[in-house]
Amino acid sequence: MVRLRQALVLALFVALPAQAESERDPREARAAALLDEFHRVMPRSPGELRAAAVRTARANEALPVLRQLRVFVSEHRDSPLAARGLEFSVYSLVLGDEALRAALAEQRTAGDAGARLLLESSAVIVAADAAQRASAVAAVAATLREAGKPAPVEATDCAVRCLVMAGDLSESEARQLAASAVGKPAGAQFAAAAEAAAKDPRRRLDQPVEFAGKLASGEAFTTASLRGKVVLIDFWATWCQPCVRGLPELVRLQREFGPRGFAVVGVSSDRESAALAKFLAAHPEIDWPQLVEPDREGFHPLAERFGITAIPRLFLVDRKGVLRSVDAHGKLDELIARLLAE
Repeated sequence: MVRLRQALVLALFVALPAQAESERDPREARAAALLDEFHRVMPRSPGELRAAAVRTARANEALPVLRQLRVFVSEHRDSPLAARGLEFSVYSLVLGDEALRAALAEQRTAGDAGARLLLESSAVIVAADAAQRASAVAAVAATLREAGKPAPVEATDCAVRCLVMAGDLSESEARQLAASAVGKPAGAQFAAAAEAAAKDPRRRLDQPVEFAGKLASGEAFTTASLRGKVVLIDFWATWCQPCVRGLPELVRLQREFGPRGFAVVGVSSDRESAALAKFLAAHPEIDWPQLVEPDREGFHPLAERFGITAIPRLFLVDRKGVLRSVDAHGKLDELIARLLAE
């Protein structure tokens, strides 16, 4: 099975390899700076872009950055960012870049299947209701089935990543797309997305849950030991820039709500325990338990068990150990205060 982390997730929100500024050539430095801006202006979770209010709030700041990224990619085809150029186009479409939409529409009219697939993928993400969503998914499926003039591999790979990350495909949608791309790499990727969607954590809402594993010390840990507290579960990794950007907020929440019965538990998908240990040593304020499972491919087993296909992801568990939220970004203060008051 195609690894979701490798094939679908990291391509969007992982940083360029760290390198000393003195060793980095100007082009690489520019690429890193642009990618850092991309992480800053986009939502922590790309699935948030399905909400019109989020798109409106982000567009003015994000679109100029996305345009700069597209220009950079067009001028530097051998850059590591080049493989992601079409993703920047899809997110530009999602955020309302009408000039780009018009240009791609002309290419679509001229028979460019890749341009058509980019437009259709963005339509899935921004669909306003179930009928629009079904129509947009069906359009993508039809394009994937085309044998005469199939969409280029680059556009197809981009569609897979963007639809899984920001489209929040349901199991049935992913299986529909997998069947349409059967025999192609995209078919296997959509099939893997369907398997992940079948474990959608939203299905576990309002049910008792327990998060158990090993700490970096090797000591066993379980959230059952925190029963009586409201617990925030942070699925993250040190290599995930949006994850790291969100940590100061978690520190603030712990300091503000901790005395009232609030706790944080990290579930780290770092493959190297040394990297996590070094990061935590440099940030002593991040002093909550961290469940780790080093020296393995993919996300932490708990992340896979709970259907996590992208990080960061925040869960909230109430005082009784019941899962109350699996997408707490942007409303943490409100949710935590409400659960503490129960």
